[in-house]
Amino acid sequence: VSLTNANSSPNEAIAVLDQMLERGHLPDANHYASVLTACGLLISDMNERYNKLFAVYQRMLKQGLRPRDTIFRHMRTFLKDHPEYCEQVLAEARKYNVKLQGASD
Repeated sequence: VSLTNANSSPNEAIAVLDQMLERGHLPDANHYASVLTACGLLISDMNERYNKLFAVYQRMLKQGLRPRDTIFRHMRTFLKDHPEYCEQVLAEARKYNVKLQGASD
Protein backbone atom coordinates (compact mmCIF):
# COMPACT_ATOMS: atom_id res chain seq x y z
CA VAL A 1 0.00 0.00 0.00
CA SER A 2 1.38 3.34 -1.02
CA LEU A 3 1.05 6.22 1.41
CA THR A 4 -0.62 8.36 -1.26
CA ASN A 5 -2.22 5.82 -3.59
CA ALA A 6 -5.37 7.43 -4.97
CA ASN A 7 -7.28 4.16 -4.50
CA SER A 8 -6.41 3.86 -0.83
CA SER A 9 -8.12 5.43 2.14
CA PRO A 10 -6.52 7.66 4.76
CA ASN A 11 -6.82 4.76 7.20
CA GLU A 12 -4.79 2.58 4.84
CA ALA A 13 -2.10 5.26 4.70
CA ILE A 14 -2.07 5.39 8.49
CA ALA A 15 -1.87 1.58 8.56
CA VAL A 16 1.40 1.83 6.63
CA LEU A 17 2.84 3.79 9.57
CA ASP A 18 1.68 0.98 11.89
CA GLN A 19 3.30 -1.63 9.64
CA MET A 20 6.56 0.30 9.64
CA LEU A 21 6.57 0.42 13.43
CA GLU A 22 5.74 -3.29 13.67
CA ARG A 23 8.77 -4.02 11.51
CA GLY A 24 11.03 -1.82 13.63
CA HIS A 25 11.20 1.15 11.27
CA LEU A 26 10.41 4.57 12.67
CA PRO A 27 8.43 6.77 10.29
CA ASP A 28 10.07 10.14 9.70
CA ALA A 29 8.56 13.55 8.98
CA ASN A 30 8.41 12.75 5.25
CA HIS A 31 6.25 9.69 5.94
CA TYR A 32 3.93 11.78 8.08
CA ALA A 33 3.78 14.47 5.38
CA SER A 34 2.68 11.78 2.91
CA VAL A 35 -0.05 10.59 5.26
CA LEU A 36 -1.21 14.19 5.77
CA THR A 37 -1.39 14.55 1.98
CA ALA A 38 -3.46 11.36 1.70
CA CYS A 39 -5.84 12.63 4.37
CA GLY A 40 -6.09 16.04 2.75
CA LEU A 41 -6.78 14.65 -0.70
CA LEU A 42 -9.09 11.79 0.23
CA ILE A 43 -11.30 13.27 2.93
CA SER A 44 -13.88 15.69 1.56
CA ASP A 45 -15.70 16.55 4.79
CA MET A 46 -13.82 19.49 6.34
CA ASN A 47 -14.49 18.53 9.97
CA GLU A 48 -13.41 14.94 9.38
CA ARG A 49 -10.34 16.16 7.47
CA TYR A 50 -9.39 18.50 10.33
CA ASN A 51 -9.79 15.73 12.92
CA LYS A 52 -7.73 13.27 10.91
CA LEU A 53 -4.97 15.77 10.10
CA PHE A 54 -4.59 16.74 13.73
CA ALA A 55 -4.73 13.09 14.85
CA VAL A 56 -1.84 12.27 12.49
CA TYR A 57 0.01 15.39 13.67
CA GLN A 58 -0.45 14.40 17.34
CA ARG A 59 0.77 10.90 16.54
CA MET A 60 3.91 12.35 14.98
CA LEU A 61 4.52 14.46 18.10
CA LYS A 62 4.02 11.45 20.38
CA GLN A 63 6.66 9.62 18.36
CA GLY A 64 9.04 12.42 19.33
CA LEU A 65 9.37 14.07 15.94
CA ARG A 66 9.67 17.82 15.75
CA PRO A 67 7.36 19.22 13.07
CA ARG A 68 8.95 21.10 10.22
CA ASP A 69 7.46 23.84 8.09
CA THR A 70 6.48 21.23 5.50
CA ILE A 71 4.10 19.57 7.95
CA PHE A 72 2.39 22.85 8.77
CA ARG A 73 2.21 23.89 5.10
CA HIS A 74 0.49 20.60 4.24
CA MET A 75 -2.00 21.03 7.05
CA ARG A 76 -2.73 24.66 6.18
CA THR A 77 -3.15 23.86 2.49
CA PHE A 78 -5.76 21.21 3.20
CA LEU A 79 -7.62 23.40 5.70
CA LYS A 80 -7.38 26.66 3.76
CA ASP A 81 -11.14 27.01 3.34
CA HIS A 82 -11.69 27.09 7.09
CA PRO A 83 -9.99 30.10 8.73
CA GLU A 84 -10.44 28.84 12.30
CA TYR A 85 -8.69 25.58 11.47
CA CYS A 86 -5.90 27.47 9.67
CA GLU A 87 -5.40 29.62 12.75
CA GLN A 88 -4.97 26.47 14.84
CA VAL A 89 -2.30 25.27 12.41
CA LEU A 90 -0.54 28.63 12.67
CA ALA A 91 -0.72 28.48 16.48
CA GLU A 92 0.95 25.07 16.40
CA ALA A 93 3.63 26.39 14.04
CA ARG A 94 4.34 29.27 16.41
CA LYS A 95 4.95 26.78 19.24
CA TYR A 96 7.91 25.50 17.22
CA ASN A 97 9.03 28.93 15.97
CA VAL A 98 8.05 28.00 12.44
CA LYS A 99 7.08 30.94 10.25
CA LEU A 100 4.82 30.12 7.36
CA GLN A 101 4.94 32.23 4.24
CA GLY A 102 1.77 34.24 3.85
CA ALA A 103 0.91 34.04 7.55
CA SER A 104 -0.07 37.30 9.16
CA ASP A 105 2.52 37.07 11.94
